[in-house]
Amino acid sequence: MRDGAMDIAIQIKKGHGFWLSCISLISLLFSMSVIAEEQGDKWLNWQDTSITGLYGGGFEVDPSDQATITLEHASDWSFGDLFMFMDGTKFSHGDRNGNGDKEQWYGEATARLSFGKLTDTDFNFSIFQQDLVIFKDILFATNYERGRDQDATESILLGVGFDFDLSAFDMIGLDKLRYFQFNVYARNDFHSDDAGFEDYQITV
Repeated sequence: MRDGAMDIAIQIKKGHGFWLSCISLISLLFSMSVIAEEQGDKWLNWQDTSITGLYGGGFEVDPSDQATITLEHASDWSFGDLFMFMDGTKFSHGDRNGNGDKEQWYGEATARLSFGKLTDTDFNFSIFQQDLVIFKDILFATNYERGRDQDATESILLGVGFDFDLSAFDMIGLDKLRYFQFNVYARNDFHSDDAGFEDYQITV
């Protein structure tokens, strides 16, 4: 009986890893929101969570027809910021990818601690005249990446982040691109032959 229960648990974990991860992520976000609401505006400045779906065909990589669900979250806190997403893809018509999977999932979580917020220091200064580019903050940046195949896709990144206010974009009507983040990471790919943080990565 114990062996049978173990087999069922393993099958559920392998077959529905994306949904279990989504439930865990939603539970975590809900718990964070409850804690933040109890603290009022002391911790949480703003947050946004969305779920989107996409179905398409004609893909040259993996099976041609596939459906993807994306869970995405972004929030700004009194001590830093957080961004995470998770993609779950189901292949149509029972097709499989190159690894023999009928579905796959991949997610990332990026958490950054703000030196400006934690030390109550104002780092603001203008790089050019007329405040076209303003340096806002410096942050300790972390990122975790994980896919369904843990042996092939699991990494942790540590580094430093910089926030800028690019008011120059307001002049050309691209105000949504005004807030700019620049992160420099040292990357460690788990299960790789080269252990340690030997690779580097830049994200914007």
